[in-house]
Amino acid sequence: MDEGREIMDSLSHCPTCKHKLITWDSRPHSRYGFETIRRKRKCAKCDYRSVTVEVPEELGDSIFEEDE
Repeated sequence: MDEGREIMDSLSHCPTCKHKLITWDSRPHSRYGFETIRRKRKCAKCDYRSVTVEVPEELGDSIFEEDE
């Protein structure tokens, strides 16, 4: 499995029961000083809940780049 697929699986499947997470709320979010998307997700099987904040790709690259 490639890294991109692994990241998507970790966001879309419940870490508790491995059932697919459902996005039940998605809205623009700008509390950090730039536009993001905040998504609330939940598992229909075990009721596990999580919130993700998606940052623009170019900003994410600069935040998470490795030091050389």
